[in-house]
Amino acid sequence: MAFDDLGLKNSYDIFFDTLKKYSSIEFDVVIDDIKKQDDYFLLSIYRIGRECIMNAIRHSKATKLIFRCIEKNNNIYMYIEDNGIGFSEQNVLEKKNHYGLTVVYERVEILNGTIHIECNQGTKIEITIPTN
Repeated sequence: MAFDDLGLKNSYDIFFDTLKKYSSIEFDVVIDDIKKQDDYFLLSIYRIGRECIMNAIRHSKATKLIFRCIEKNNNIYMYIEDNGIGFSEQNVLEKKNHYGLTVVYERVEILNGTIHIECNQGTKIEITIPTN
């Protein structure tokens, strides 16, 4: 089915159901049923979260991943945390042929949002995107 038929929450639910079949990572997921008329906006939110999650699965060596996508106070808040090995944000942004984090930054910027990343023990990503 097309994203616009499923919506954001159902698309994420299907994505996580698939990940659970093929990954040994434990997922802790909370996703609001966010309704907004602009499918491009919601698809961008989905792609931002998906890229962060896939980066964690591919590179972090994590055993647990927390994902939150919540609508509150005219903002969408995304929170992604893993207990993996972390990374140097600068090294990732400078690597050739590794565009995932760069694309996340660009998509967040296009939506007038902010992103904050901590890479100490594991990785924490906090994204805020205004809905109006």
